Amino acid sequence: MANIRDFIRKGTSILWIIICIIFVISSSYSLLASSEKIKDDEQLKILLNGEASKLGLDVKKISIRFGQAEGNVGHSRKYSNGTYEIVLDDLGRNRETLRHELYHIYRDNFESNNLTYFLIEEPGAMIYESLGIKIQ
Repeated sequence: MANIRDFIRKGTSILWIIICIIFVISSSYSLLASSEKIKDDEQLKILLNGEASKLGLDVKKISIRFGQAEGNVGHSRKYSNGTYEIVLDDLGRNRETLRHELYHIYRDNFESNNLTYFLIEEPGAMIYESLGIKIQ
């Protein structure tokens, strides 16, 4: 009987985690659809300075541009010299995507396995882009 209870308890916990992840992902995509577009490079630099400072990041180490992202809307990359690059595509030209990618830099989410990335790091970045809450 104890084994059945443990199985149900673990199964319920896993189901709850999956439901939360689905909620965070769906909330992020609806936020993207309604976000104001970043108009030009000047506005992008201003937003970068403000959002990076909220996370305590050194903006001098981050290059940013519009272009073809290696994902749906944007991506960030860490180089061996300790600098970073953020690329935002047309759909990702908004503050939320910028915040999302800066959060990956803040958490240094560049060396993880796929399971950790999809279950912990990506939902954490989605929560930060939407709500501004840092998951430690």
